[in-house]
Amino acid sequence: NQTQWDKKKTETGLTKPPLILALSPARSLGVPLCMTTDIMHLAGNISNLLISLWCGTFDHAVDDNPANWPWAVLSNEEVWRAHGNAVEHAGHFLPSSYDHKPHNIAEKINTQYKTWEFQLYIFGLAPILLYGILPPIHWENYCKLVCRFQIMCQSTLMKEEPLNAHALLCSWEHEFELTYYKLCKSRIHFVQPCIHQVTHLVSEAIHKGPPICYAQWTMEHTIGNLGEQIRQPSKPFANLSHEGVQWCQVNSLLSIMCNRSVFFFLSNQRLDCVLSYRT
Repeated sequence: NQTQWDKKKTETGLTKPPLILALSPARSLGVPLCMTTDIMHLAGNISNLLISLWCGTFDHAVDDNPANWPWAVLSNEEVWRAHGNAVEHAGHFLPSSYDHKPHNIAEKINTQYKTWEFQLYIFGLAPILLYGILPPIHWENYCKLVCRFQIMCQSTLMKEEPLNAHALLCSWEHEFELTYYKLCKSRIHFVQPCIHQVTHLVSEAIHKGPPICYAQWTMEHTIGNLGEQIRQPSKPFANLSHEGVQWCQVNSLLSIMCNRSVFFFLSNQRLDCVLSYRT
């Protein structure tokens, strides 16, 4: 009845039918398979977990002193600062295609470190910079994660790559529990959801394609582009909405003309669309 309907709307915050219901069942995976893994935030959560463990700042039981953690190699202030300098120095040798180079992590981790910097640090620089610093058993376990996580971040996957990646990622998860959690009741919170989510990357890729193709990076980039196009500071949201409508209109036209080559020329404030039909 209407009373129950209104109550459910209040509890869920849903006041209108969700857009996802407009998807044709014949052309979608359905719920919950249509829900994707966001590899961008997954990388951020893993980075936060590992750095907190290595720095000895992760939440712990009263009787579980981080000073006794063999993996807390960055808890020493001098080692941490030296490591931060090494990260900053290594950034000078990265090509410009890597976008923003990472700052000194010891100085900027709580203020200016962005998601991309964390991903570049954890899955690019840290395996080299922590060699000989992390205990061998923890370093080897960490390298298993990096090796196959990088594979799953590719926009194209060869047939055999997901199978190899799944084996190593499952091995990493199992060894992580044995080397950090150690089946200790007071450390069960070490095994956060992101640890298990990593092992689902391959199955997600099989159903939907490489995770990088539907990661949050694209949405963040789109938000940035729309923000740059705001021309009415007095009415930013109305202007942003108008820009979004224009993008949708252009995308609709392009989807209709998918079998043609489209060239746009901007001259005298006119947009001339020249269509070259394929033979």
